[in-house]
Amino acid sequence: MAADRSLGRPFWTFWTAAALANLGDGIRVAAFPLLAAALSDDPVAVAAVAAAQFLPWLVTGLLAGALADRRGARAVIAAADAGRVVVLATLAVAVATGWATIALVVAAAFLLGVGETLRDTAAQTAVPRLVADEHLEKANGRLVAGEIVGNEFVGPPVGALLFVVGAALPFAANGASLALAVMLVLSLPLTLVRRPAGKADGTTGGVLAGLRWLVRQPMLRSWWSSARRWPPPTPPGSRSSSCTRGRAWASARSASACCSPPARPAGWPAPSSPTGCSAGSGTGTS
Repeated sequence: MAADRSLGRPFWTFWTAAALANLGDGIRVAAFPLLAAALSDDPVAVAAVAAAQFLPWLVTGLLAGALADRRGARAVIAAADAGRVVVLATLAVAVATGWATIALVVAAAFLLGVGETLRDTAAQTAVPRLVADEHLEKANGRLVAGEIVGNEFVGPPVGALLFVVGAALPFAANGASLALAVMLVLSLPLTLVRRPAGKADGTTGGVLAGLRWLVRQPMLRSWWSSARRWPPPTPPGSRSSSCTRGRAWASARSASACCSPPARPAGWPAPSSPTGCSAGSGTGTS
């Protein structure tokens, strides 16, 4: 407890705001697919709503990072959460009155995702201005723990339960949690209002600088290249790539000859005889 108190009251105020926001995010993430399924039987429409929630991380992530790096964290977080409160209030009213449509839900999901991207990115820049350097690791750990618990463990079941009670309730609850988070963020010290030093170039320049930095990193380039080539191509003479992947995990009882053997994990002994591709070869060991 003494170690936690060393983080200071401003950090715990910020942590409480982040926990409320992430709890609301978890509630919303569970409720959106349920709402989409209630409005439409089309699986494409349901998938579009689910994709719209996370698409902003891909298309606005760089911009969010540049804004968070060049603006006061308190202003970015408060503006993002206040904007989400407005969107959630509009959506809750639309659902409660029965005039919600899939198009409206997709638009709301995307806008809320943009706000979440801005908020979570700015939150990472706020921690170093709230705690001393020697407490950064501990503070970030507390922040990430609260995010995981709210987003993945507590929020989704609460969101599903609220949706059963009333379709508009999850979005109203998310809006209420974000409104409380905004009030807590606005009570934080003015150190979070000041623009970080040494960031004179504009937001667009920051995005371009980030892209140039990314291109110059050989490790990140190699990861991106590997991701492009996954899954690996099917070896010549094998039946299918799915057979190659499935064979790696098949048991000796159910394995059948279909393709080349999987890579052997480090430390495992080599088979006494090579694996063939004829029927009934099993695992290829004696």
